[in-house]
Amino acid sequence: MNQINNQNMNQISTTLESNNDEIDLRQLAGSLKRQWKIIAGVTVACILLSALKTLTTKPTWEGRFDIVLKQPESNSSVKAQLLASNPALGAFIGGGGGASELETQVEILNSTSVLNPIFQYVRSQKPANETKNLSFDDWVKGALEIKLKKGTSVLNVAYRDSDEPLIMPVLQKVSRAYQLYSGKDRRRGLQQGIGYLGIQVNIYRQRALEALKTAQTFAIENDLTAINDNTIKSDLNLDSQRAGAAAKVRSLKQQIGLLNRSADTVLYQGLSVRFTDQDETIRKLKEQRKLLIGYINRETADVLKAQLVSAEAELGASTRPKGVLLKFRDLQRIAAREEGTLLKLEESYRGLQLEAARQEDPWELISTPTLLDKPVAPKKGRNLALGLLAGLVLGSGAALIMDRRAGLVWNEEELQQLLGLPILTKLKLGADELDSNSEINNSLQPLIQGPLAGNKSIAVLSSSSVDSALALALKQELGQRLQWLGFNDPSSLHQARVCEQSIIAVELGDCGRDQLQQLKQRLQLLELKPIGIIIS
Repeated sequence: MNQINNQNMNQISTTLESNNDEIDLRQLAGSLKRQWKIIAGVTVACILLSALKTLTTKPTWEGRFDIVLKQPESNSSVKAQLLASNPALGAFIGGGGGASELETQVEILNSTSVLNPIFQYVRSQKPANETKNLSFDDWVKGALEIKLKKGTSVLNVAYRDSDEPLIMPVLQKVSRAYQLYSGKDRRRGLQQGIGYLGIQVNIYRQRALEALKTAQTFAIENDLTAINDNTIKSDLNLDSQRAGAAAKVRSLKQQIGLLNRSADTVLYQGLSVRFTDQDETIRKLKEQRKLLIGYINRETADVLKAQLVSAEAELGASTRPKGVLLKFRDLQRIAAREEGTLLKLEESYRGLQLEAARQEDPWELISTPTLLDKPVAPKKGRNLALGLLAGLVLGSGAALIMDRRAGLVWNEEELQQLLGLPILTKLKLGADELDSNSEINNSLQPLIQGPLAGNKSIAVLSSSSVDSALALALKQELGQRLQWLGFNDPSSLHQARVCEQSIIAVELGDCGRDQLQQLKQRLQLLELKPIGIIIS
């Protein structure tokens, strides 16, 4: 008998472990089914409340329009030239518009700098008690919906309000505010750029003038070059002049030395001699020749000396003290650099003035402000559906709480777990399946011929509501061996101890958890070990 009990207990634990999830779902479904009246009542109440809320809520109207935040880039030639020559000017006249720039503009369009005048207008059009606690952030989040259409630069603006006549004026003010904002940054940037470049042009004009004056003064003081049209000549040719003068001085000195070494030297030979030296005529001619050569040489020497003096003077004039030319060239470079910077600044300054004079179209409205034909809130169908959902959730929660607080056991597995005993058989008394004693006997035969066979005395511990048909059927089969006892009576448990075998008979939903736990404790104290449970 103990072996049978151990096998039954092992079967109970295996079944409970393998079907734990299924048990929980069945318990939940059973609890909801038993408490369906609570669920229905709560659901109907929630639907009625949502319907009442829908009927008493003032309708909310909506208007909307679409605006293109960024026109396709079509830079003017002036703007393109300015950016090519000076990329830093992009900070003033703007560049391309990427996704991050569009998102930044959307945030700016939601800010108080753009929308605060409209918010003040709305407050002025509503009763003071409605706008007393209304803040700008709450108004923007609750009434305005501003978002970019995915993958585009088109901004969709929607405004909601319970005051239908106020929708269109507010939308028109928002659209005008956005269009005015569209050129605000460009105009401010251009004005800043023009002001900045104007200051720099004045600074560099003064610097270029001072650099030119310094170079001119230095050139005049050192006899270097002349100034034409406020521009310093860049090639001085002093080195070539000095080299040519030095070469000329050397050549003249060599010629004078040659004259001094040979007084009879003829620099320029005449005709070939046709007569002999003994001829009288020849001798006279030689004397004349000698006189003429001396005269020519003296005259030539005087000319060469005069040229030498001139060449030495030219050499002296082309020679400057050490460092003068280097300093002059540095002054030239500074003057040219300041002049070049001034020219670039003046060109950029004129370019920005032309760009500022060019008119740029504001952001384009691709749909005019429009008021929708029907209110957008409250939505009756959605509110009723939410009421139904809330009713089902709240009703189910209340039903589970009520069922749990009742403390009754409706589940076979929970009954097994509380008593620690197996289910021997389950009868559906009063149903079509067992409407006769013969059918009840057939259901009990496996039990009577099995675990109960051969026992001289059998105690059946039952709850108060167990059907009497079960007692009659067992009485017919077991006769005098049967003792029908109530397990709520402690004396009955003592009587069951004298019996060879015992069984517990209960009806689902008739016993509470505390009652069954107390029964289990009493059975353990009395060392009474029933073989299982019959469920009627």
